[in-house]
Amino acid sequence: MEGLEYVDTDVKKELYKSKAMATFSHIENGKAYYNVEYKGALHQFPLDLEETKEVKVSIDDEVVSTFKIKVPAADMKGASFGQEVKGSDLNRWIARAIKTGNFMKIG
Repeated sequence: MEGLEYVDTDVKKELYKSKAMATFSHIENGKAYYNVEYKGALHQFPLDLEETKEVKVSIDDEVVSTFKIKVPAADMKGASFGQEVKGSDLNRWIARAIKTGNFMKIG
């Protein structure tokens, strides 16, 4: 993050105030990346398109095998994302990206 500390509430307030639009960048490794202008600089953050779910196989109520599968991310169900989206509409994912260190200044 290039030494910058992001506070999710500050970012949310700024995006509501500025009405900045987030633009789709690319998809990579199960994530859709968007770019948004924040405090005069371009920032990028991911939206998880999938998540890992653990599945247990049981026979007569005894677990005989456990494995992991990729499934669509729960918070994407019913959601629609276009080339451009109001940045403030993506605050849930921006807050998550800030917490995981994935809200990054790119320009």
